[in-house]
Order: sequence, then C-alpha cells, then structure tokens
Amino acid sequence: ALKEKWLAARKAYWERDYAAAVSLYKEVVEGTDEADAAGELGNLYYQQHRYDEAADMFFEAGQRYLKTDTPTRATVVLGTLGSLSPEKADALRKQLMALKPQPRTGVSDAMPRGPMAQAPARPTQPQPYYAPQPGYGQGYAHPGYGQGYAPQPYGAPWQGYYAPGYAPAPGY
Repeated sequence: ALKEKWLAARKAYWERDYAAAVSLYKEVVEGTDEADAAGELGNLYYQQHRYDEAADMFFEAGQRYLKTDTPTRATVVLGTLGSLSPEKADALRKQLMALKPQPRTGVSDAMPRGPMAQAPARPTQPQPYYAPQPGYGQGYAHPGYGQGYAPQPYGAPWQGYYAPGYAPAPGY
C-alpha cells in the first residue's frame, strides 16, 4: 500500500498536481523510514519555493540516512541544505564527522597487496571505451558497468538524487 502511495505521489508530481503530490508524499514520509521519501518531498517543496519546509525535509532525509548501513549517503543533501539552512547543514555535517570509520569491504580489500601482487590481465584485443547502445541511437555502454547511459524520453525514470525541482517519474 505504501509503495502504491509513493508511486501515486510521483505520478501526481509529474502531472503537476502539486497539492495532491504533497499530501501523498506526507503520508509516505510518515509511513516509512526511507530517506528518499523525505528527500523527494524536499524537492517538491523546493520547487514550490517553500524553502523552510524543504530544508526540514532535506535535514530529515539526512537524519534517516545516518540510521542506515550507508550513513555517508547523508552527504547528498548537504549542498542544497547548506544554501537553505546553514545551521541545519552544520548540524548534519557534525553528525557525519562524528561517525566512526567503517571497515573497508569489497573487491579492493580482497586484492593481493605488496611487491609480489600481480596486476589483472589485460585484454589481448583493443577494447572500445564506449560502444553504441542498440535501440537508443545516442546512448553508450561502458564495458564492465552494465548498460551505461542512454538518453531517456521525457518522463522516463529519473536516476539522480536531490537535484532541486526534480523527482523520479512514476514507476521508478
């Protein structure tokens, strides 16, 4: 039910029914701990020049990120929050600085180190850095990074976070 409300909020936003979008986003924010919900409502407030409310929602999004397993994602709201409410941005920045360093994990930690470590094998044939993406005309794929970038039609799923005035398209 919550997912449907979130999709309905995004749809209302894209249909420019901002009053309905705000109402639906408020319900979503109250019903979940997802930081993105608060951030999207902040974007909507920002677009409507409701800057105090936008700052509150961006700060809330940052607070929610701090409670996740990736607390440094709170940095995505700092730029906009700093222009809206430097005090709230400073408070969030202080909370980020107080975090304990997390142990590194991932492929790089499993790599052998030292003078005897071998570099990964290079391909024998030259590899194009970018290759045309079939069916998209102007799009590109980067080897090893999945499908890469492809131009999207207006209203297609939005891939970024917290760019003022933007929100994901319905169905994202």
